[in-house]
Amino acid sequence: MRDDTDGLRTRRLGSVTWLHTALAVGVATGAVAVIAAGARITWLAVVAGSVAVLAAVGAWVESRRLHRRFDGTVDRLVVAESELSQLMNDLPEAVFELNGDGAIRSANTMAGELTGRDPDDVAGALFTGFVAPESRRGVASWLARGARHEERSGMVALTHEFLLRRGDGTVVAVEASLERPLHPHEGVIMRMRDVTERDQRVQALGQARRRFQQAFHSAPTGMALVRLDDGVIVDANRSLAEMLHHPIDQLVGMNIRALTHPEDLKAAAASRARLELGIADMYLLDQRYLRRDGRFVWARTRVSVTDDDGGPLAITHIEDVTEQRHSAEALQWAATHDELTGLPNRTMAMATVGERLKGSTIGAVALLFIDLDNFKVVNDSLGHGIGDELLRAMARRLRAIGRSSDLLARFGGDEFVIVVDATAGHDAMAIAERTRAAINQPLQIDGSDLYVSGSVGVAVNDRAGVTADELFRDADAAMYRAKARGRNCVERFAVQTRQSSVMALRTASELRSGMVRSEIVPYFQPIVELSTGQVVGF
Repeated sequence: MRDDTDGLRTRRLGSVTWLHTALAVGVATGAVAVIAAGARITWLAVVAGSVAVLAAVGAWVESRRLHRRFDGTVDRLVVAESELSQLMNDLPEAVFELNGDGAIRSANTMAGELTGRDPDDVAGALFTGFVAPESRRGVASWLARGARHEERSGMVALTHEFLLRRGDGTVVAVEASLERPLHPHEGVIMRMRDVTERDQRVQALGQARRRFQQAFHSAPTGMALVRLDDGVIVDANRSLAEMLHHPIDQLVGMNIRALTHPEDLKAAAASRARLELGIADMYLLDQRYLRRDGRFVWARTRVSVTDDDGGPLAITHIEDVTEQRHSAEALQWAATHDELTGLPNRTMAMATVGERLKGSTIGAVALLFIDLDNFKVVNDSLGHGIGDELLRAMARRLRAIGRSSDLLARFGGDEFVIVVDATAGHDAMAIAERTRAAINQPLQIDGSDLYVSGSVGVAVNDRAGVTADELFRDADAAMYRAKARGRNCVERFAVQTRQSSVMALRTASELRSGMVRSEIVPYFQPIVELSTGQVVGF
């Protein structure tokens, strides 16, 4: 609101001067008229009297005009004061006007709400009387400093936080600032706001941070706070230090990417980008971290983001799962490998054949089915221990002569299979013959040479749409055909081989069924020793 007091004062002084002049002229002319009448100067008395009357009338008119103007000025001042009071009461903070002694001249509505008193009731009281005893000395010193800063008129001089005692006896935390008015001798203006909730939030935040720090440093799993923009570790706990064999003070300041396996950095790049862009709020994956001794440990890593004063931080939970990984790998290995020989087992062989058949061309996949001849004789005569050692030795020999593109597996018992990559002109029959020849070489077991032979059946995906089960069935049929030929030979599967196998199986089944249904009557022809007449057989 513009202050027009000086203009009003100037106009009022001009009007008063004019009125005084008119009155003086009237009095003077009246005196002249009296003198003229006494001297019997008629014309002079008439003129002087007229002038006096005119001056009196002018003075009366000017006084009326001044009265109206004064009333208007008073009305405007009343309206301005009312508007100012309304403006003060509408402010969202408490405002006090204090004199030089610290007494309250006036207070707005928010001041009354903050103090728990009627604003009119606080007028005239010392402000320090509303301050909690423990804050009173500090507030008095603060007000005194504010009173001495007269050169800072109109500026925020000082800010102070203290405890204010309300009318109901409760205490609230407030933040107040002092402003000097345009005329320093008029006292100071105090603005005040309730900061109880803010202080409570700050206190709660401090407690939450202390609890987080306690949980962070005492967590049984490794934890690190990492700057999201450059990957620098700003804090780490004891568990992570023990896991990586680094002191905490060495971990702080290191780049976590330098501790992460390069392959895992590439694998986590997409998840990390989603986190940095705000698309995701966390990710979970297994990564390898470099220990101080140069070895890597597997850790399940959970990363989430939190905001910090210095920028976004990645809260990184790092749980050592090395033993779990080893156990899982051991279980996976046991599920796909033979415990005795260490070779892939039947399950893995079947899966490998199935994978290689997918999208393969005709003749690209071959399967060698190997059966050691008369292995049962070795077990029965030399014992199962020698039999197991023979199988291990044979597995080592077959692995030594095999190609990296082929898969050697133990199918079960004394049976082995080789999945052959038959592309690039590799002849499956030649590989089978070379394998049979290697089997025939003597094996030194427990200081003795043992000779075994092998029957090998060969099957090739010679038609479209052949499955892994069909290829194994064909190779098995060819192997039995090799045994039927006298063992220690190689037989390639042919359709006739399968037909004869099916016929032999069907004949055996029908004979068994005929026996059960009494469709076959056996007759025993005794064998008699003619010299003695005794039956020696049938």
